Amino acid sequence: MSATDKQNYELRPYQQRAMSEIKKALVDKYHTILIQSPTGSGKGVMLSHIINGCHEKGSSVLFLVHRKEILYQVSDYLKSYGIEHGIIKAGIRHEDGHLVQLASFQTIYRRLKNPYIKQADVVIVDECHHATAKTFLAVINQFKKQIVLGFSATPSRQNGVGLGNLFEVMIPVATIKELTDLGYLAPVRISDALQKLRHKMTTSVLKHKVETVLTLCFK
Repeated sequence: MSATDKQNYELRPYQQRAMSEIKKALVDKYHTILIQSPTGSGKGVMLSHIINGCHEKGSSVLFLVHRKEILYQVSDYLKSYGIEHGIIKAGIRHEDGHLVQLASFQTIYRRLKNPYIKQADVVIVDECHHATAKTFLAVINQFKKQIVLGFSATPSRQNGVGLGNLFEVMIPVATIKELTDLGYLAPVRISDALQKLRHKMTTSVLKHKVETVLTLCFK
């Protein structure tokens, strides 16, 4: 891999700030940390840096995803770092001898009693807002004394309920406005249709979602 390719994976200043806050939270003895990483903030690069840092220290990592696209994206990043890893997913032969394991959340949930599901030092949950309390806790209870990092662009469940009962502290990576001002996102314009929809909302859940979008865009 060339030096130019390596440069693509360098942390941006706001990512470095978030990484420092994550380290501080760990020093402060928080074990379950929610990282709010909006679209365009470079979540894949941050995840790879975290996993790479754990790997260099000899710590084992279990990375849980809900979408196979993210699983393969992070797998590609790790390959660029030269980090060997296993993939736990239906239809793929599992190699359990690696410190780093990437897994489908649904597969892990179904295989919790299998002997090769090891006690990872760090558990990372991508898109953790999709994890219901039942399935999330069933998995996390297998790692009670480990560090759990949850990533989400929208840290609330589909019913609008937050994730405060699952995580001790939340760390924002960047706001949409900050990413736009820095040139990483194109400016957002709220359409008249969305404004009209906002005023016509009758259910609290749907209205909450629209208000969340507007807040994230202009905060």
